[in-house]
Amino acid sequence: ESYTVSYSSDGGSTWTVATTIDTQTSYTVTGLTNASSYLFEVVATNGSGPGPADVSTAVIIDAGG
Repeated sequence: ESYTVSYSSDGGSTWTVATTIDTQTSYTVTGLTNASSYLFEVVATNGSGPGPADVSTAVIIDAGG
């Protein structure tokens, strides 16, 4: 089983694959722009193929401060 983590900066029109992981339970996406809005999706894949995407609500990146 694996999980593909992707993100979108245009409301879900296009997706960029950040990583495909097997056993990790967390992943940090790097290279995002501060004060920008992103959607994230995770797709699980097993022997039967990929499942439906689980898509987040909009997330605003904040570097803190």
